[in-house]
Amino acid sequence: MAFCALVHSFFPEEFDYNTLNPANRKENFEMAFTKAEDLANCDRLIEVEDMLLMGRKPDPMCVFTYVQSLYNHLRRFDQAKGSYIHTDSKCLSPIEALTNIDIQNFSSSWNDGMAFCALVHSFFPEEFDYNTLNPANRKENFEMAFTKAEDLANCDRLIEVEDMLLMGRKPDPMCVFTYVQSLYNHLRRFE
Repeated sequence: MAFCALVHSFFPEEFDYNTLNPANRKENFEMAFTKAEDLANCDRLIEVEDMLLMGRKPDPMCVFTYVQSLYNHLRRFDQAKGSYIHTDSKCLSPIEALTNIDIQNFSSSWNDGMAFCALVHSFFPEEFDYNTLNPANRKENFEMAFTKAEDLANCDRLIEVEDMLLMGRKPDPMCVFTYVQSLYNHLRRFE
């Protein structure tokens, strides 16, 4: 689903993301890889069969390598006025309900941990008081979001707190996008 979401964010007219079924893994991989190849001239660094053989926990380096290549090909087609990735993905809609969160991209909009906390909080509002969080406390915000996501939704940490701090005010958009997609896919089971 994350591969499809990434391709769809650049070519929304090519297929209806909302009709995809997460249970149809083979079809989803085939759709994403074929569209990436046809529309963005991105070579298949991973085959559908390999993804299926790896099961629910594919090799992170294989996935990261392909996502990085895919993103580099796709961003040539981005017309979103300077944002790295279109942010019309439905995974961001729960965040919009919270005040003082302005998601413009998958980099600087996520640099203080508030958006991650907002996403987790939108599914588990009783677990912590979002209104007491301070954007200046970046380390605590990342730790809160990543720990709660891990504990409550069984979402692996694809990004470490220290990595987010080292990346500063403009974290790598592909790292953020990949984690947000994974996080949302885990969280939406609790809708």
